[in-house]
Amino acid sequence: MDKKKSRIAYGGTLALTKNDNVYKAVTGVSKASEAKLLKDESRGSQFNFIFPTIVLEGNLLECFTDNNNNMKLKEIKSGVYLIPTMKSVVFIQIVTIDVLSEFVQNAKNVSDNLLSLCKEYSKKYISKIIKNISVKN
Repeated sequence: MDKKKSRIAYGGTLALTKNDNVYKAVTGVSKASEAKLLKDESRGSQFNFIFPTIVLEGNLLECFTDNNNNMKLKEIKSGVYLIPTMKSVVFIQIVTIDVLSEFVQNAKNVSDNLLSLCKEYSKKYISKIIKNISVKN
């Protein structure tokens, strides 16, 4: 969603606990996202956009290695989790509650832009079909 450069997460865990709620949340959101896309596809939808998101109440920490292979730990307010699925790849936004309203506004802006682009494409596509029909008749 955000134009900022960020690292993509391939794994996650909840610190100081034996529960793997992060895995459960990511798996559940990923499966729901893929099911939604497949359902829309089966209905003949041409354009399918979803914004799978997990909102955390608490701190979100990122662990990564720098250019010198030193492990770094950094607090972040949002991140992206990549999950390969059977038919696609799902990018799940993870945001803290502190930046939720900003995230929602950004998602609305992206959604409005995508809708506008789809309308433009549809108009051009329909115009071409009408021209082709007119030429054939």
